[in-house]
Amino acid sequence: MASTTNSSSPVADMPYSQKLALVNTNAMITIKWIDEKTSQPMTLSNVPKAMLLAFSASAKQYFATTPKHGNVYNLGTISGLSFGAVRYVVNALVATCRARDGPNALLPAVYTDATDVLRHLKCLAAAKKLGLVRSVQYVYRGAAMDAVRAADKVTGDDFDYFLHAFGSNKCNEPMLLRHIVNVVVFTELTDEEESPDTLHINKVVTSNRDLAVMKKAAEVEVHKKLTARKEMEEKRAAEKAAKQKSRLDYLDRKAKREAAQ
Repeated sequence: MASTTNSSSPVADMPYSQKLALVNTNAMITIKWIDEKTSQPMTLSNVPKAMLLAFSASAKQYFATTPKHGNVYNLGTISGLSFGAVRYVVNALVATCRARDGPNALLPAVYTDATDVLRHLKCLAAAKKLGLVRSVQYVYRGAAMDAVRAADKVTGDDFDYFLHAFGSNKCNEPMLLRHIVNVVVFTELTDEEESPDTLHINKVVTSNRDLAVMKKAAEVEVHKKLTARKEMEEKRAAEKAAKQKSRLDYLDRKAKREAAQ
């Protein structure tokens, strides 16, 4: 997926010294939340406040309206927010502020394993739930789309996490959901046997009308593409066979002429 433009970065027009000052500071905050599924309190400390305010309009509004909590960004009870992903995204933002130049001097780096769908989904969820600017969300959304494409499969865990983090009936990542469903359908229609992941996902989809409708539409679309691909492959194979036959016929005629001389 194409990168967003550099001008959409909050630090695009900052001199390097000003950008570096966002993280070279003693003004640190703590991000807190409670995991909706486990009720476990989560805490990430030592987050540069100025950096977070620069990259998150939600955080900026929170501290403007809640001054008494000046050192704590409390997200409340929230679903699908991974501590590891929050830490990764925050560290990536810090690295961006420290970088003088290079590919991640304006927008953060994505997770290095290009095929780890679950980790990329978690990073996107972290970017969204921290209220980071659209350009940063775009980076992590693109990485998630690319990961699904590169892995060429979606596991049951990937699918469950996506629905938990982004919703299904009122999904706030509809384009990514359609992409995931298309990959699920492609896997189902091309595998010789249904895998445990496919069986699990189908069970989830069957219990959700909106997902069932989306999957049915994807099945029609993917089936058409597979049929067209098969027809094209058969056409190419027939053309290759015809050329081969023509070549053999020519060689046969040539051999007969030479034998007759």
